[in-house]
Amino acid sequence: MHPPNLSHLLPYIATFLPLTTCLVLPQSLPDQSPFLIHPQAPPPSSTPFPLPEISSLFAPTANRIPTRYESTVLARRLLALSQTGVLSTVFPSDPSSSSSSSYFPPSVSSLPIGLPDYIADCEEFGDPTILALDIATTFRNAAPETPDTEIRNISLSIDWWASYRELRRRRHHQTPPLFSSPSSSEENLPTPDPSLYSPASLPRLSLLGYLEPISHHSLVSHRVPTCFLEHHPDAAWWLPGNPASVHKGRWLRLRVQQAFWVGGFGDRAYIGWLDANEFKGVKREEWEAVKLPGEK
Repeated sequence: MHPPNLSHLLPYIATFLPLTTCLVLPQSLPDQSPFLIHPQAPPPSSTPFPLPEISSLFAPTANRIPTRYESTVLARRLLALSQTGVLSTVFPSDPSSSSSSSYFPPSVSSLPIGLPDYIADCEEFGDPTILALDIATTFRNAAPETPDTEIRNISLSIDWWASYRELRRRRHHQTPPLFSSPSSSEENLPTPDPSLYSPASLPRLSLLGYLEPISHHSLVSHRVPTCFLEHHPDAAWWLPGNPASVHKGRWLRLRVQQAFWVGGFGDRAYIGWLDANEFKGVKREEWEAVKLPGEK
C-alpha cells in the first residue's frame, strides 16, 4: 500500500509552520518577568543597589500631593540646607559696552550662561547670600552698567540630588552592632521608597530675581560673614576687605521675586510656581519641622 500523496498540502504547511514557532515563548528566569530582561543589561550583582520592579516606580501613590504652601516650606528647607547652586545670567546684547574686550565674544551676546557658585541662607527671609567676586562672569552679567540703568535679572537653581546621594552613602556605610544577628540589623533599616531610585523624583528649586548689595547694618545684625564661613570655611581667603584676597569681592543678596518648585514626579509632588510672599514669610521653625527625602 502506497502512502498518501501530501504534496498538495506543502504550501499550507510552509505558511502556518512559522506562525506556530512564534507562539513558543522562552522560559522566564525564576522570580523574574521576561519583559524586564534586556540583552545589554548588566547582571543584577553588578548594580550599585538593587533596582525595584519597573511597575513599582509608576504605581499610583496613596499619598496625597502636598499643597503649594507645604511645598513652599519644603523649598525653604532646601534653600537653607543648600551650599551651592547654579547662577544663570544673560550676556549683554552689546559687547562694546563691556569694560574689557576679552569679557566675552560677540557671538554669545544675549545668550544665557549658568555657572555654579557658593550660596548660604543667612538672612532667613528667603533671599540667598552670595559672596560675589567682581571678576566673575556671573556678576559682570548681572551688574547694571550704571546706577541709573535697569537692573539685570538672575536666577538660582538648586536641587537635592547630591545631598540625597550623600545621605544614602552615609547610611550605606553605617556599621551594624558587632554581635547583632542579620535579622535584627535588617529590621532597623528603613523601608526604601522605590520612587527615590531616580534623581528625577527628588526636589529642585529655581529662584528668579536680581542682585543687590547687603548693607553694613544687615551684615552685622544677621552675622552674614560668620554664617557664610560656617558653610564655606575656605571663603575666608577672599572675603571682602581681606588684603590677601587676589580678587575684589562684595556681599550681595539675591532678591527673590519668583520661585518655581519641582517636588518630584507629578503624581506625588507639587510642581509649579510658588507665592513669593509666602516663600519669604516661612519661619525657621516651619522649615526645621519638615524633612526632605532621605532625611531621618
